[in-house]
Amino acid sequence: MMNTNDFLNFLNTLSAGFDIRGDVVDTTELINNKHFITIDTCYTNDTGRYETGIKIDNDEWIIVESYPNRASAVIGHDEWIKRCNTLPIELLNIQDGEIYIYE
Repeated sequence: MMNTNDFLNFLNTLSAGFDIRGDVVDTTELINNKHFITIDTCYTNDTGRYETGIKIDNDEWIIVESYPNRASAVIGHDEWIKRCNTLPIELLNIQDGEIYIYE
């Protein structure tokens, strides 16, 4: 039987060559009054959907929206650019339900 550390090492080995990002819709960097913001929308190989992730300043990526297809992802990406140009910025992480507010 495999112990936990061996199993985790096995998973790391399997995923070493697996790139989570597929088709990139757009990556936008902007600076609003106070924050440096990166908005990235791409197809994610782990979920099989397009997603928008937002990184503000040096914080972790927050996945804010998931889309069924590329056309929806393009529209969603543009909407997130508009939302992030004004303060406060409120982001709901769709992965864990946590809300982040940047003022």
